[in-house]
Amino acid sequence: MTEQRPSSSLQKRRSRRKRLKPEQVLQKVWRPALGFVLAAVGVIFLLNPFAPYVDPYTTPTAIANPGLGDRLPHWLAYENGSAVFGFILIGLALVWWFFLMRNNINNTRSLWADSCPNCGRTDMKRVHRRFTDRLLGMLGFPVRRYICDNCGWIGSRIDRSRLLR
Repeated sequence: MTEQRPSSSLQKRRSRRKRLKPEQVLQKVWRPALGFVLAAVGVIFLLNPFAPYVDPYTTPTAIANPGLGDRLPHWLAYENGSAVFGFILIGLALVWWFFLMRNNINNTRSLWADSCPNCGRTDMKRVHRRFTDRLLGMLGFPVRRYICDNCGWIGSRIDRSRLLR
């Protein structure tokens, strides 16, 4: 028994994903990759790779009057300088990723206050915000609370009129 294929007009069209060009891939990847590089270098600084390569001060005259070329490597290797730099770089990476996440959330159109997520109607009214909504507003998410007149849904949506461009 042979299997019959449906005619071409009834056959489902499969969508093919467009392959991105290398420039487009680089454009999408460089921002998160920069945060990853900052965090990786910060972790390397936390592991303090400088101690085996820097000699500790051995004479009192070297401690009393070291030049800048002697002080900086010694500070990095033996006086927790690399830990300070490591924490600074990891903190910068976290702040970088926060701003990327905030940008992605604010540009997600399904979270905007255009229509009710339950019924799809556009007749929504504003209600008083909660403390968490105000806190999100201070962090850069312009969140407002809405109630749907049709289905009674109450929830937070992003107010696109207050988005920073």
